[in-house]
Amino acid sequence: MSIFSLSAFSQNLPNTLPDTGFVGVGTNNPTCNFQVIGQSQISGNLTVDSSLTISDSAHVNNNLRVNGHLFVGKNAYISDSLFANSFSVSELHISDSLKVGSNSIWIGGLGPGGSWGSNNHIYDNETFLELQSQPDQFLYVHSPTPNLITNLNSGRLGIGTDNPQTKLHIKGVQCNNCGGLPPAETTFISIEDEIVNSQGNVVSNTTWRLAATASQDRFFINKPGMQTNVFTITADEKIGMGTHTPGINYESPANLKLDVNGDARFYRNDNPNDYLRVGYNSANAILDNFGQGSLMINYYSGKEVYIGTGNTKADVHMGKNLYVCGAVKSKEWIVEVGWCDYVFDDSYKRMSIPEKAEYFKMHKHLPKIASGEEIEKNGLKVAETMQGFVYNLETISLDQVELYKMIQELKKENEELKKIVQEIQLKK
Repeated sequence: MSIFSLSAFSQNLPNTLPDTGFVGVGTNNPTCNFQVIGQSQISGNLTVDSSLTISDSAHVNNNLRVNGHLFVGKNAYISDSLFANSFSVSELHISDSLKVGSNSIWIGGLGPGGSWGSNNHIYDNETFLELQSQPDQFLYVHSPTPNLITNLNSGRLGIGTDNPQTKLHIKGVQCNNCGGLPPAETTFISIEDEIVNSQGNVVSNTTWRLAATASQDRFFINKPGMQTNVFTITADEKIGMGTHTPGINYESPANLKLDVNGDARFYRNDNPNDYLRVGYNSANAILDNFGQGSLMINYYSGKEVYIGTGNTKADVHMGKNLYVCGAVKSKEWIVEVGWCDYVFDDSYKRMSIPEKAEYFKMHKHLPKIASGEEIEKNGLKVAETMQGFVYNLETISLDQVELYKMIQELKKENEELKKIVQEIQLKK
């Protein structure tokens, strides 16, 4: 039989002190050492050496200290402090603050919005969730690896560093020999976008990465699996497109600021068909003007244009028109045009000297050469004029040959006449 003072109990509920060693409050059949059915109020402190199980709700106005485990089936309301080695609840509502010692908080299950790829969530579905340390201290969120996240109360967030220098400071692990395709250890920021249809199927997905490497001190943008970077910036102010090493394969790389591996297009008039393309094929570099208009060089400045005037000489090949306002100086001009050697063909009938005399009298210029009036109006066509010069030179040369033959015949006849005259004089 248990000995207990009956004055210690309120008589509003059925209580019992059975001789089984169990104490029941609100029940005649306690099943454990101390069992309370219904609500109970403790004005002072409650200390439990082992475990405490509450099937409904618990209201504690002061301190609750449990040396073992505390299990609350529904809600636990604690006005002051809770001290427990292990505390398990389905939901924990904290109106003021939660202070955690040197160990961590383990949270199981999913947040109300479903899984985010992890089963451990801390969330606030009504206002802002704030995780804050003491003034001038750090808040750490990290895994067993060195990839920690830290926030200094000054408003700086660091990922991979406990000394953030800016509002967002990301530091990766050491990356040695990061030429070419950067390894997975390079410091990346990944930006991913995905389109899902009404059935929940992924229609398209893309991921772009921003990264930095310390081995060559460069920043770049690329896509996973790419062998070259889409965009690269180096510490010496060089920009590369389609290359991860801008400005290294040049005679004077220090002056190079933009390096493009591939075609570059410069559009004008908001027309996709009107553009200047700087590109290449397998053997040559190409500068092309597409659409309306012409390719103009120093059109407004009027400055001189030099092509291959340095130590390395260059040839200029033109397939159509070149307009130059000013003098053109070069070592040699090669014009691809039909030529006039047909005048040497025996079947070709050229103008006779009397016919030429008549032509000169009528047209006032050489055959196959534009008139002075036409040249002054439309300019001199070099290829056509050169053809005319050669035509006239070749026909004149043929005329000279014929005249030479005629002169030789006349000289021969003259010699014969001299002999006849001498013979006549001797007979007198």
